[in-house]
Amino acid sequence: MVKLDSILTYLIIGLIVFTSGSIASVFYSSIMYVVFFLFISVLLLVKRNVFYKVDMLAGAVFSIFVFFSLTIFSSLYGNTLEAYFTFFLRYFVVVILLLALPIQNSLENSLFNIFRVIVVFSLLSFIYSNVTDFLFLSIGGDEFPVDTIGFIINRASTVNFLGVQFYRSQGFFWEPSVLQIYLNLFLLLSFQKNERKWVFITFLAVLATFSLTGIIISTLIILYFFRKIKINFVFKLCFLLIVAIFSFYLLYMKIYVTGGVSYNARSLDLVSAYRIISDNTFLGIGFGAEKYLSVMYGYVSDLIYMDETRGITNSVLYMFVCFGLPAGCVYLCVLFKQTVFKNDKALVIFILLVSAFSSPLLFMNFYLMIFASFFILKNN
Repeated sequence: MVKLDSILTYLIIGLIVFTSGSIASVFYSSIMYVVFFLFISVLLLVKRNVFYKVDMLAGAVFSIFVFFSLTIFSSLYGNTLEAYFTFFLRYFVVVILLLALPIQNSLENSLFNIFRVIVVFSLLSFIYSNVTDFLFLSIGGDEFPVDTIGFIINRASTVNFLGVQFYRSQGFFWEPSVLQIYLNLFLLLSFQKNERKWVFITFLAVLATFSLTGIIISTLIILYFFRKIKINFVFKLCFLLIVAIFSFYLLYMKIYVTGGVSYNARSLDLVSAYRIISDNTFLGIGFGAEKYLSVMYGYVSDLIYMDETRGITNSVLYMFVCFGLPAGCVYLCVLFKQTVFKNDKALVIFILLVSAFSSPLLFMNFYLMIFASFFILKNN
C-alpha cells in the first residue's frame, strides 16, 4: 500500500510538472485536460478513499473561492469568460490533484527526485542534440519551429559560444528559460540536503541552457550557501570570476550579436504593461492572450520594433495586466506563503518570480500548485 501511495504521488506531481512548460503541453493542450480527468478517474478506482480528507476539503473549497474571487471580475469586465473558463478549469484540476496526493508530507522529497530526473535528462538531451540529428523531426512551422523526438527531446534555439554553435539545453520543455526554473529549484534543494555532487552536476546543467537568467539565479543561490559552507576563498573568487566572464559574454551576444532581440522584447513587455495597467489599474483587462494582443497593439503602435505576432513573456506583468494591481498583489502574497518548500522560502519565491519575469509561466500548473498549497497543504 505504501508503495502504491508513493507511485501515485510521483505520478501526480510528475504530471503537474510535465504540463507546466513542456513542448507536448504547447501543441496538445486540449489533450492534457483529457489526460488529467482520466488520471483522476483512475485514482478514484484505484483508491476510492483518496479524496475523503475532511481536514483538507475546507481548505480546497476556500482556495477555489479565493482564486475565483481574485480573477472572475476582471474577466467579466473584459468579456474574456471563454479563455477564463479554461484557466479556472486548470486550477480546479490542480486542486483536485493536490487533494488526491496520498503522501502530502513527502511532496518536497517527491519534487526533489523528479527534478533530479529532469537534471540528468537535460544533460543527456543536450549532448545528444549537439552530436547527431538522428530521429529528430521538425515541427511547428514558422510560428513555433522546433526539432523533437517524440516531444521528449527537443531543440530549438542556438547560441554561438567561442565560435562554436550549440543547441541550448531545454529537455522536454519549450525553451531553456523554462528548464532553468526546475534546475535552480533542484540546486536549492541539493544545497539544503548537502548533496554536493548534485550541486556540481546541476550547475553544469544550468550552464548548458545558456540562460542568462538561469545562470544569475544559480550564482546567487551558490553565493547564498557559500556563507554556510567552509570553502577556500581563492576557490570562491575563481568561481565568481568564471561566472562573471561567462555571463558578460552571454549578455554581449544577446545585445550586440543577436541584434538585441531579447532586450527589445523585454522593453516591449515593460512599456506595454505599464501603459495598460495605468488605464486599467483595479480590474485589469481580463484573462486571455487574444484579449491582451488586441489591447496591447493599441498602446504600443508607436514602438517601431514591435513584433506583431508575439505575446507578453513577462508573466508577472501579464498577471497585473489581466487582473489588476489589487488581485495581482494578493496572488503574489499567497504565493509567498506557499507550503511546498519548507526552508529558505524567500529564496524559493525569488527563483519563481525572477523566472516568471522572463517566462509566461506564472499561470502554469506548477505555479498554480504552489499557490494552492497555502490553503490545502498546511501541514506539509
